[in-house]
Amino acid sequence: MVTFPRLFGTIVGVLVVLCAVFVFLTSSQGPRLSEVSISSRQVVELPNQQLRFFANQPIAQVDEEQVTITPEADFSVATDGDIISVQFDERLRYGAEYTVTIDGVTNTFTDTATTFEHRFDTVDAELYYLDRADPAVGGDDVIMTSGIRGGSRSVVYSAPGIQDFEVVGGLLVVVSLEEDRTSSMQLVSIDDLTVENIVLPVRGTIDRLDVAGDTGLMGFTLTSAIDAPEPRVNQLLYWMDLTGSHTVEPVLGIDGQPIEVMEWFFLPDGSTTAVVHGDDLALSLIDPASDTPGIPLGQYDGVESASPDGTTLVVSDIYSRLTLSLADGTEERIIAAPVEGQAPAGGDVQLLGEGAERIQQVAVLDEETGRFQSYIVADDGDAARVLYTSDDGRASIYGFAVSPNSQYLSVEITPDAASSVSDGYAMDPVTTTVTTVVIDIESGQVVSSFDGFSLVW
Repeated sequence: MVTFPRLFGTIVGVLVVLCAVFVFLTSSQGPRLSEVSISSRQVVELPNQQLRFFANQPIAQVDEEQVTITPEADFSVATDGDIISVQFDERLRYGAEYTVTIDGVTNTFTDTATTFEHRFDTVDAELYYLDRADPAVGGDDVIMTSGIRGGSRSVVYSAPGIQDFEVVGGLLVVVSLEEDRTSSMQLVSIDDLTVENIVLPVRGTIDRLDVAGDTGLMGFTLTSAIDAPEPRVNQLLYWMDLTGSHTVEPVLGIDGQPIEVMEWFFLPDGSTTAVVHGDDLALSLIDPASDTPGIPLGQYDGVESASPDGTTLVVSDIYSRLTLSLADGTEERIIAAPVEGQAPAGGDVQLLGEGAERIQQVAVLDEETGRFQSYIVADDGDAARVLYTSDDGRASIYGFAVSPNSQYLSVEITPDAASSVSDGYAMDPVTTTVTTVVIDIESGQVVSSFDGFSLVW
């Protein structure tokens, strides 16, 4: 007769054996991919984003040689338990299909290898831009949205006198010019167009508006109106946390006092650190949201831009432009490569990555006419490739910008400079015919153009 204890022991023994067999079979078959995690939007908006592979068992160390990414992208790889993390060093391309393959994936028990692979599509670029009404006709200015290649375009927000704007998450930060030529600021919900008017510290004009990605921080400079009461301010730098109480506060310099600036902007690395160039020519790094003291960088005549990863600045002295490494303070003078066999005069610079590759506006003297011809070029430090110029000589280049992932170039032009008319805005005036042209930097092809300016990616 089989007793209950003996029966129970037999059942337990069988289950233990089955579990052991299952564990052996699982481990001997090698790991399997159970899940992946990636944000197709954040990989084009921010550097150092991760694609994470989740396995069904602990994974042996994976080396970079085992990983293949198509199209190519700089990366690093880390292994932690049953997770393999592939981190992209830079922002990926808009609207592209990526394939990440990891060969020779094994567990920590056996050498049985498998291959992990994942395909994903990155989001296409969503553009916002400002199209002002012709003052001779009247009407509201409009903030528009569009895909990178044109297509469907729609009005996001309209109002009279829009001076400037930025996009932060689901909000528009809008700066408007009032009838008395002073500035006001509104926060506009993109979803339902709810408008919140921001109380400014003094009555005056706003300039140099910028936002720190999706962190919720924004900043601007403010100058008192001529008839404003004391105390007056001149290009005083302010900041506000859009995730907090929406209170405007002055940015404090290294000495702990509010700072008047010549130029400033947030680093494009997803942090809340700002590059601040004071009216005393002192350059520093300041995080308005932190109590950590600012970092002095030295004295420079100007600061222009930062590399996409926020590690290098373009600064200037009395001679020319230089790159400034934030890691070790080293400087390297920027020398424009020849354009069509001639040495150009170098203008504004935007770095494309860690190396010497950059977009630069240059001017070349036309010996026949005695006039300078303006170009936007891609310069790798040795040679320049022309991306945009006015072949007919009628258009003039108003300015340019590079997309956050260094894939596209936007050029603001006046199609016919001789007949152009200013829109008459007291701050940030442009011609009534200002047009933006978007160019694929790699191919040099124009992908779209539209009436308007102040492109936000």
